Amino acid sequence: MQTNGYWTHGSTCRIRAAGHATAQSGSSREWAVASRVGTASWSRGEPLDEEAARTVAASRPGSVVISREVLGWNESPVRIPSKPYDGSMDKIVANIIAEEHAILRGSLERGADIAITHMETPRGRVAHLIACPSLGALFDRPTAWAPHFRERLMENRTFRVALPHLVTREEARQVSGVRSCKTCWPNIEGSDAPPLRELSAEGLRSHHVGKTLATATGIPLGVIQKVVIARSSDPDSRFAVDSVTITTDRAEFNLQPRERVFVLTSLAASAIVDQESKIRISVGILSAP
Repeated sequence: MQTNGYWTHGSTCRIRAAGHATAQSGSSREWAVASRVGTASWSRGEPLDEEAARTVAASRPGSVVISREVLGWNESPVRIPSKPYDGSMDKIVANIIAEEHAILRGSLERGADIAITHMETPRGRVAHLIACPSLGALFDRPTAWAPHFRERLMENRTFRVALPHLVTREEARQVSGVRSCKTCWPNIEGSDAPPLRELSAEGLRSHHVGKTLATATGIPLGVIQKVVIARSSDPDSRFAVDSVTITTDRAEFNLQPRERVFVLTSLAASAIVDQESKIRISVGILSAP
C-alpha cells in the first residue's frame, strides 16, 4: 500500500530532498501511522520514531505503520555548481599559445594565404581568406582559449582549441572536399563566380558603403564611398526617388531609381589588407604601430 509518492508500507521508498545544499550526510528513516479514510483514501499522521508509530497503530483498528528513508546531501543527485575558473592553467596556456603562434607564423612566412577550417571532417572543410571575419576569434588565440577550454585542459592535458590550417592557394586546390566561404570568397580556383547581390539603385543603403560596386559579370567598378538619393517634391509622382548618385573611389554613377546595380558581397581589398596586418602583428611577424 502506498499512501503518497514517498511513504510506503511493506517496502522502502528512497526520496531526494530539494533545496540548498548543506553539510548533511548519511540517511535516516521516518515512521508514521496511516489510517483509512472512507473506502479509497488514507490519512497519514506526523512522523514518529518506529516504536511510537507501532504503539499508535496498535491502538487504532485498520491503521498501518509506514516508513520512508530520507537521503542526505552526499547521496543527492543535485549537482552543485563548480567554482569559476581560477586561472591555474594560464601559464600552461601561454606556452601553448606561443607554440601556436610559431606554427601560424611559419605558415604565413612561407606564403600561406588561405585558411581551411574543419580539416578533420572532409565534408565540412571550408576555405577562407586569412582575413575572413569569421576567423577573427580563431586567430586571436588568448580569446580562443576561453575559460571553459582552459578547464578542459585541466582534465585532459592533450586537449587543444581548433587552429586554422594555413596553406597556399596551390595547396588548397589539392585538398579534397573543400568548399569556398561565401563571406570572403577566396576564389582558390581563380575562376569562381564572384558573390554578387543584385538590387535596384534606390535600394542601396548605408551598409553598402565600403562594398564594391560591380558589373553584372562581377567586374569591379570601385568601392562605394557615398550614395545620394534625390527624392521628388511632387506628391503625385509615381516614384518617391528621382535619381541615385553612387560615388566610388574610381568614378561617379548617376542612375535611375529602378536601374539594377550589382554589389560584390566579398571583402573589400582595404579590409583584407587591414585584417591581414592585424594577424601578422598578433603572431609576431610585424610590430604594432
